[in-house]
Formats: sequence, structure tokens, C-alpha cells
Amino acid sequence: MKKYLLFIPLILVVFITASIFTSNSDNNISNSKINNSQKLLKLPANEIAPTLKLCITDKDQRRCFTNYFNYAIGKYNSKDLANQLFYYRTAVPTATQYCHDQALAIGIQAWGEYKDLDKVLEFGTPVCASGFLHGVQEAVGLDTSIPTETLVSLVSKVCSRITGDDFTDSNYRVCYHGIGHAVAKRTNNDIDEGMKICATLDATKPKTNPFDASYTKRELCSEGLSMRFFESIVLEVGKNPSLPGKGNLTINENPYQICDKQKDSSLRYGCFEYGTRAFTHTELDYNRTAMLCNFYGKADQIPCYFGISREVAYTAETDTFTNVTKVCSQANDPEARYICGMNAIMNRITIDNNIVAPLEICKKLPSNAVNKRICNYVKDHLVITSSENERNINS
Repeated sequence: MKKYLLFIPLILVVFITASIFTSNSDNNISNSKINNSQKLLKLPANEIAPTLKLCITDKDQRRCFTNYFNYAIGKYNSKDLANQLFYYRTAVPTATQYCHDQALAIGIQAWGEYKDLDKVLEFGTPVCASGFLHGVQEAVGLDTSIPTETLVSLVSKVCSRITGDDFTDSNYRVCYHGIGHAVAKRTNNDIDEGMKICATLDATKPKTNPFDASYTKRELCSEGLSMRFFESIVLEVGKNPSLPGKGNLTINENPYQICDKQKDSSLRYGCFEYGTRAFTHTELDYNRTAMLCNFYGKADQIPCYFGISREVAYTAETDTFTNVTKVCSQANDPEARYICGMNAIMNRITIDNNIVAPLEICKKLPSNAVNKRICNYVKDHLVITSSENERNINS
């Protein structure tokens, strides 16, 4: 839904400017109210701008934050915007739940301004579920001056610089997922052509446990590509609800018929994981989408529930508990229930930037074999190897 910005009377502008803002104030945005005619002043370099700081205590924090950046993006240099995003995210850990899209827009702007990955990564940050990095990657994908043959290596460089290619780094999965976004942009959401590009990535599986086995670069590229492809289908569904799919396919058949064509195990995993996840944004609610996973075979049911678990995790803590007990529990396969519940809870580490929430959720879960296994995994993996707020990029 578009946000409509309201003009405020000049007398109110003068009053607020005189009584609240300092000479370093950025622009006169009071919550959702913006004066477009006021001259933009320099944003502070090492702290949150006074106006954005008001969003921290605003009764509708998300709307205030969104209005601020929707107004500021394109009017300030991307480095200044990235700094503001970083300091806000540091002060408000739960902003991960709503700041991804604005961070992505700043990343797109950054590539347009610099066209130089080294310069962009000097101030780039993985906050907001790597939104800024995804924006850079998507912009590179759209940049026709970058040959398709070198596209993957360039956008992969973003992730290798951020994580050092350590798959246990908390930024690893979500950053390499962004490679799929770049591929989707380059191929204009042609999933068949995109999968050919993703297939050039490494498919080596970490030798740890079945859950970690999904962390192949090829699978993560397939994730990001499939997400953008199926979102485009969802968008068409929204435009014309009477036509729930493309051609003769129904909304329920789309994920399976497309993903089933992928014979490579990594590409197939990523497709089922994010193919079904995208449909949680339609009139299909979480429960009905979870039921859809049960129509798939065991091998495909696991990534299907894994994808849903990533979606349902990005809610309030109490909702994560509800979704683990009501959505994940619908899986026919115990392994799918385990992976769904464990991943939903583990995502709270990134969302809240702490290790308290997962343990609190585990305390509330009903006592059964699957939940005990989930919580044993959670307790053994409560390590943030690299904070989402990290600003030290590997050279």
C-alpha cells in the first residue's frame, strides 16, 4: 500500500524546527509528516539523525521508519543513508522485521552512484537481512555493462568479502541468496535460464548435519531466483484473483510443476524452499500453504517447510511460538517438522540480534520428541559468529 505523505502548515514547521531540531537536522519529517519544500541539511555521520531518532519511540515505529527512508532515498548520498540505516538498526534490533526493502533501495542507489564494488563495500553493511547487499547485487544484475559471464563472480565477491566464505557466519546464507536475485534481474525472471546460471556455482555440501547440507552456493542462488520468480506469479494473482496462475496452472500446481523440473538436488531444494514460501503472500494463509507441502514427497517436503519456517519467523516472538506449534506441526514427515521448527526459532537470533528469544520460545514448547530435538539443536547452536551490525568488511 502506498504511503501518502502529508504537508504540514508552515507555522508548525517553524515551531518544530526552532524547538526540536538542531543545525544538524536532516529534514523536517515529524513521524509521517514531511515538508518537501524544506532545504535538506547534512545528515550526522556518527549518530541517528534527530528526525529519524523520533521513530524509535513513535507509536507506529514501522510506518515512521518507512516514511523517513521513502522520502530520504534519492535525496541523500547512499553512504549517508547507509550510515543512518546502520545506526538505527543498532538502536532498534527488531527493525529487521521491516527494514529490508528500504535497505535494498539504498543498495541499488549505491551501485548507481559508484559503479565500484570496493567503494560500495567500504560503507556497505549486512544489516536488515542483507537488504543493502541484495540491492547492490540486484543493481549489478540489471547493469548491462556487466557481462553475464562475469555476473555471478562479481556478485559472489560481495558475499566472500562479507563472510570470508564461512557458512557458519550469520550473514552467509542470506547474502549468497542475493546472488539469485541478481540472476533473476539479469534473466527478467526466466527461471529456466536463471537455473542454468545458478548451476555454475559450487554444490559442495558442508559435512556437518542434514540441515547445514542445504547451505550450498548453488542452492542459495536457486533460493533467490525462485523467490523472485514466484513473487512475480503472486503479483499477477494479486492483479487478477480470478486467474490464480499462469496459463492452465493453478496456484497450487505452480510450485510443484516448475520445481519438479529441477533434477539437480541443490537447485531443486532451493526452488521448493522459496517457491512455496512466496505463496504465503497470497490469500493462501500459512496453514493452507503448509498443507500444500504435504502433497510433496519427503525429499521435497523438507525444503518446502524450511522455506515456510523462514517466512513465519519474521514476526513477533509469540507468533513464532504459535507458528512452530501450529504450522510446523502439520508436516507429515518428522524431519520436516524438526527443520521447520528449528529454523523458525533460530531465525530469532538474527531478527533480535541476541540469543535470548530462542531459549524463551523453547521453554514454552510442548514436550515431545521432535520439540526436544529442536531445542537441543537450538541450545547447541546459539552462537552469533558475525553480528548483523558488523561494519568491518574483509579486504
